[in-house]
Amino acid sequence: MPYEDRIDSVLAWLQLPPAIRPHLIMWYMSEPDHIAHEFGPFSKETREMVMYQDTLLGIFMDKIAALPNADEINLIFTADHGMQASNPDSTEYLEDYIKESWVKGIQGYNPNYIIQAEEGCIDSLYNSLQQAKHLSSWKFGEVPAKLNYGTNPRCKDLMICADSAWRVKIKRDDRKGSLGDHGYDNFNTDMHAIFYATGPVFKKGHLHPTFNNVDLYPLFAHILGLTPAPVDGKLENVKEMLKP
Repeated sequence: MPYEDRIDSVLAWLQLPPAIRPHLIMWYMSEPDHIAHEFGPFSKETREMVMYQDTLLGIFMDKIAALPNADEINLIFTADHGMQASNPDSTEYLEDYIKESWVKGIQGYNPNYIIQAEEGCIDSLYNSLQQAKHLSSWKFGEVPAKLNYGTNPRCKDLMICADSAWRVKIKRDDRKGSLGDHGYDNFNTDMHAIFYATGPVFKKGHLHPTFNNVDLYPLFAHILGLTPAPVDGKLENVKEMLKP
């Protein structure tokens, strides 16, 4: 659906009678993710797409402001990840370090993979991967706590993550690599997403410290007056942005 039509859909829903008006509307824009992957986050193409999206946002905000119930609407603008410039020439290939006979299965995509080892081959895989200069690898249960990953049974025997701005592929092939990637260490600020919020529940002019995206769910639940299910996110991490 064209972005302009999405704006019109949201505006139409917000003007429905109160009894059937949605209390929560989530609107996704797939750009500039795609174009930043293809051309890189600092490219002319990405900059032009961001300017276009910003224009659409301005149109949306003007139309929201014209609604009779505008002062009742809370708006949040955020993203699921950032973007890191990358170079296809800066690539680590797993085939350089591991033997197929050691591997039962590999899942994932650049810059992260999880590996299920053949019986008795975990140490061989792990020790060989330590030779890679631009990869980090961890055994099941040993993934750093900051990544909040690696203890679920579905996580397999090993996890691999490429260094920022580097790529990792299983084998060499002729496919063109992307010029922008995400999925790196979440402490890399290039992975951080935007967050802007406005509306009757939010303080004006408040600059909030960095927080995790998982804290958004309890925030949404609080605004909607719902009791959230148990999750990793915590309202206390974001409550300072809210009015008393």
